[in-house]
Amino acid sequence: MEALTAGNLALKNRLISVSNEFMAYMPILTIEASNNDNFVFNRNTTTSKPIVLNVAPPVGQGIDVEDAIIDRTFRVELNQLFFKINQESPDVTYTDNTVVYEIAATAGSGETVATATINLNINTNLTDTAFAIYSTAGGSYIKSFMKVTGLSSGISKTVELRINNA
Repeated sequence: MEALTAGNLALKNRLISVSNEFMAYMPILTIEASNNDNFVFNRNTTTSKPIVLNVAPPVGQGIDVEDAIIDRTFRVELNQLFFKINQESPDVTYTDNTVVYEIAATAGSGETVATATINLNINTNLTDTAFAIYSTAGGSYIKSFMKVTGLSSGISKTVELRINNA
């Protein structure tokens, strides 16, 4: 075994301490795009798209809300060649063009424990040459990913983002 020196590769599954020994369910992280369009962006539009991050218990299950599982901050990882979060600056930039944003959450309403909204936009520096290099074999779209992690609970979810050449 050899130690990993890249911090973004070290910890894949977090351990947390929860004082409620009878807690049977962890909350679920959901990521929703506006208009339910499956995170598809058109290259020629400069409009940002609101992405909503929610943490809630599984449907029909109650969770005793504890500080250990309430996410007050989300960690959002993106490829800066393709995307940026409007009015936010990255907290960490890695050599592979992955950037990390820390987004503050607010208390949710109803079943939702925590929520945050980010305005995701295509990077304006995406040229025709870059699109041709990074697009899929057919050349019709670029596929990238966004990973969201709750800093307190450690729950994470990865979604596919697409940039169409329309």
